[in-house]
Amino acid sequence: MKQKILLIIVCLFCFSSLCIADDNKPIPIPMRPKGSPIGTHSPVVGDPQFTLSASYTADTLTVEFDEYAGIVVVSIIDEVTDTAVSQTIGHITATANTVQTDISNLPDGNYTLCIVLQTGDEYEGEFTIQRE
Repeated sequence: MKQKILLIIVCLFCFSSLCIADDNKPIPIPMRPKGSPIGTHSPVVGDPQFTLSASYTADTLTVEFDEYAGIVVVSIIDEVTDTAVSQTIGHITATANTVQTDISNLPDGNYTLCIVLQTGDEYEGEFTIQRE
């Protein structure tokens, strides 16, 4: 009997972990700086190549970098008022490559994620918070 109860608890834990993982929503971000026409930002020899990705849950927005090191500013802009409602400054290194922002207090609505690198390059993506 104890084994069945333990098995049920383990199954419930695994199922709840899967549900939490599904709550993570990606934010599409074009990998060319804002304001640069398509095709004009081609890498040059010695230009470091990096990638970034962003996703969010009901409570947290996460921006993750690969092959980048430096200061980043992550801003969340309310699309209705066109004002920054959150701003986080992070220092990206090989071992600390994410910036997380608490979005649990933001109301439902449409937002723009703005990421500015130390180089001045700016990347944007749009997302919608809609809690049930």
